[in-house]
Amino acid sequence: MVTPDKWSKARAYMSQLLEIASTTNLFDSKQLDSIRGYLIYVVHTYPSFTPYLKGLHLTINSWCLGRLSDGWKDMGSYELELSLADQHPPQEVRGVPRLLPDLQALSTLFQPSIPPRQVVRGSTVAVVLYGYANASRSGSGSCFATPQGLRIRYGLWGRVISHQSSNFQELQNLADTVEWELVDQFPVLREAVAAIDHLASAELSPGLELFLFTDNIVAESAFFRGTSSNPLLFDLILRLKQLELQYSLHLYVAHIAGTRMMAQGTDGLSHGAAWEFNNPVTIVPLHLSPVDRDPTLLTWVASWIPAGLSPHILTPYEWYTTGHGVMESNTNLDGMCCPSPAPYSTVFVWHPAPTAAEAALEELCFSRHKRPTYWHIFLCPRLFTHTWRKRLFKFSEVTFYLTPGFLPVTWPATQHEPIVVGIFLPLLGRPPWLAKVSPPLLPP
Repeated sequence: MVTPDKWSKARAYMSQLLEIASTTNLFDSKQLDSIRGYLIYVVHTYPSFTPYLKGLHLTINSWCLGRLSDGWKDMGSYELELSLADQHPPQEVRGVPRLLPDLQALSTLFQPSIPPRQVVRGSTVAVVLYGYANASRSGSGSCFATPQGLRIRYGLWGRVISHQSSNFQELQNLADTVEWELVDQFPVLREAVAAIDHLASAELSPGLELFLFTDNIVAESAFFRGTSSNPLLFDLILRLKQLELQYSLHLYVAHIAGTRMMAQGTDGLSHGAAWEFNNPVTIVPLHLSPVDRDPTLLTWVASWIPAGLSPHILTPYEWYTTGHGVMESNTNLDGMCCPSPAPYSTVFVWHPAPTAAEAALEELCFSRHKRPTYWHIFLCPRLFTHTWRKRLFKFSEVTFYLTPGFLPVTWPATQHEPIVVGIFLPLLGRPPWLAKVSPPLLPP
């Protein structure tokens, strides 16, 4: 939560902006930009508020050429907008059409007199739901594993939605699926929470987590960015964020391969075919590391590690000890702990499960910063990538994918998603310090 003073200040800003938007709809540019900066600071604590700042962003930049009447960019005038980069905004700007609804939504969210607590990680999770949603040109479908059993939903698109893009159809199906499931299941979920005495007595929100899988990567990335340059997709993201707030929900949208969606069975629902369904909970191995799923990966990795280097396969416990270059700790005559460093020829192999990849990659970066002379190899299936992909591509020297079925034995096609491989080389002792920006690794 933010401090009560900061919360009260944000509420005052919202009342001020809402009054102006309802009357003159003309805002002082500098003041509006200052208020936006403060709200961005407050919204760091409440990520679900982020999409409602879009009206402020569009209003502040609406004076630029290359903008439509609603403030969105006209992609055909991109070069024209670049030519105005050095110009200054006018003293006043007029609010765009979506500013008033966004301000009204933010005013509702800021309505409590004291700042609400934002649950980052609940001490107890009452209910976990697993769902799959898939859409096609003609229809959509979803499959959910609930405490009462398997629930299936499918249907055909109307004439309007059937002519929209596939990205819109996928995200529309996700929003419909989440809303349909929560509205119907929430009374049951309330009963499950009430059965936990300490939660019921403390009057806390239900510990509800929903894992929703889709084979559309745009839907995953748009949801976790919280915004989209497409107004239609942006409205759907708002809808999902509202459901998160309304039901105290932790929603995870994860991209899976289309072949896995077929193997689970939900793919056929979008075409009106309901066949056999595999267990929605176990069909996506979020809890298994790539080596647990295919031990031959270690043989493959060892085959291309340069001679003279020795791989060390890290366990999750060793991420915090050996992975930092500490092989063992001895006690000297004075009773002091003396850690023994790993040989410089060691190559640490990190192979976390997708849901633990963020923690593993964070420790890998700590280790590299403390002891820059070691080599690291990072292996993880392309699952739950929204939590770790950006950091991997930013810090690793070489990143590539191992496609399922590409090798005769290792990682067969039945694994569905490719393996993401990141190679971290030792830091250089002179500029440019990072091998990834040195001439031998830069493209010609």
